Amino acid sequence: MFGAWGSRTAGGALYTGRNLDWKAQTGLSRHKLVLVVHPPPGAGAVPYAAVSFAGLPAAITGMSAAGITVHEAGDDNTEETLDGFIWGLRLRYVMAR
Repeated sequence: MFGAWGSRTAGGALYTGRNLDWKAQTGLSRHKLVLVVHPPPGAGAVPYAAVSFAGLPAAITGMSAAGITVHEAGDDNTEETLDGFIWGLRLRYVMAR
C-alpha cells in the first residue's frame, strides 16, 4: 500500500493505492474484478468502485464518488479477532456512505 500527499504531490492532493497480492499463489489473481456500484436514486448511498476478485463480493481496495479511498490490510496480532463486520464488506459500506 502507499500514500502520498503534501509536497510530494501536485497541489498537495492525497493519493493512495494498494496492490492486489491477496492470496497470490492460489490462482485467484487471474480473476481480478472491478465492481462499479450505482445505488438507486433515493437510497442515500454514494456510487463507488470496489476492486476485488470474481466470486468475492468484498472490496480489497476501492474508491467512491465522494473521493474516499479504502484499502484492506491484515495485521494479525493478539488484539485482532475475526468477529464482527467482515472487512471487505465494511470497506464497501464506508465507500457507499
